[in-house]
Amino acid sequence: MARLMSETHRPPAARRAAPRRFAALDGWRGVCAVLVGLYHVEIIGEIYAGHLHGVTIVDNAYLFVDFFFVLSGFVIAHTYGSRIAGADDFLSFAIRRFGRVWPLHAAVLLAFIALELVKFFARAHGIETETAAFTRSFSLPSIFTNLLLAQSFGLHSGLTWNQPSWSVGVEFYTYLVFALMVLAWRRRIAAAATLTAIAAALVVALCSPAHMRTTFDYGFFRCLYGFFIGVLVHRLHRSGRGVRLNPTALETVVVLAVMLFVSAADARPISLVSPLIFGAAVHVFALERGAVSRLLLTRPFRAAGAWSYSLYMTQALILVLMARVIRLTQAHLGAEQRIVATVEGSRQSLLWFGSNWSADGLVLVYLGLLFITASITFRFIENPARALFNAVALRTESRAGRAAAHGYRMMKAPPP
Repeated sequence: MARLMSETHRPPAARRAAPRRFAALDGWRGVCAVLVGLYHVEIIGEIYAGHLHGVTIVDNAYLFVDFFFVLSGFVIAHTYGSRIAGADDFLSFAIRRFGRVWPLHAAVLLAFIALELVKFFARAHGIETETAAFTRSFSLPSIFTNLLLAQSFGLHSGLTWNQPSWSVGVEFYTYLVFALMVLAWRRRIAAAATLTAIAAALVVALCSPAHMRTTFDYGFFRCLYGFFIGVLVHRLHRSGRGVRLNPTALETVVVLAVMLFVSAADARPISLVSPLIFGAAVHVFALERGAVSRLLLTRPFRAAGAWSYSLYMTQALILVLMARVIRLTQAHLGAEQRIVATVEGSRQSLLWFGSNWSADGLVLVYLGLLFITASITFRFIENPARALFNAVALRTESRAGRAAAHGYRMMKAPPP
């Protein structure tokens, strides 16, 4: 019978198999999105970060993208590991994941294209701009690779358009690799995931000059490494094995370990260990037993977790807009102010307004704009697009896949 089984009439085994949501890990996702956003202030916005400049956990926060990869592998394995049983389920999975990442990516890309069009028409009317339109990282050919989520497979000499979106492209194709592996080696998925993680880590270690700080060139292998570590962590989580320590003490130790590691890693060889460190954090916080987990379950962290994808995807757009406003403001005042500072090991001229405190104020304005924008894009782009693509995907699923998906929706639905 094609009709979806209800929660009441599904067999007990199916009910037990319905995946749950890891709310504390969602809180982690929100924290990591904000830290990556702070990292990008000087990298993308070329805005001096004030008292945050030189704070090592912010300077090295690019590594938290690897937390996203590990967490994604964990959650995808948990949610879809038993739902992909044939070609129709593979297609449904691909549609769902495409609908999760592409619509907001495309919307932000269109916003960047609009900015370049403004620059183009400004130059056409004799108004000087810092660079010509549709040049460098905003080239016309790279629009098409971005639309195909293929911008980070070594096809360009650097990051293009919405720079953080490099990870979205490689993660989508990693989803497809995972689904194919489930179809081909379901009973040997742990071995396949282990070999994939090792092979990808070796590629990054041997080929990337900056080790884990690799994006447009070896970013796909970086993602494979972290994602399949997450798949293995899910296997460990499902086995029920854990460290028998006080939950609050264990969570506190893990948080301190993550902070110390990220602060010390930089772009050195030790950064290659980051997926393992983050994998340990995911394993501990998936249990949601300690005081830190309870903090992550509070409303602000849950909101940040829900908006995390929007927080990540809109930060470059906001920083570019802020940088342009600052330049125009300084030009209007007749006194452009810059400070030379070390960013990622090289000296760079950054925008500022003459003091660390004014720079701190700009960072706070940026964070405020980031959260406001993320809440809007989450409500009006992410959620409607996800619902639309999920509805399309539901038509392609097998009967077993529909029943599992229905159980997941029932699990997430608020009580009556």
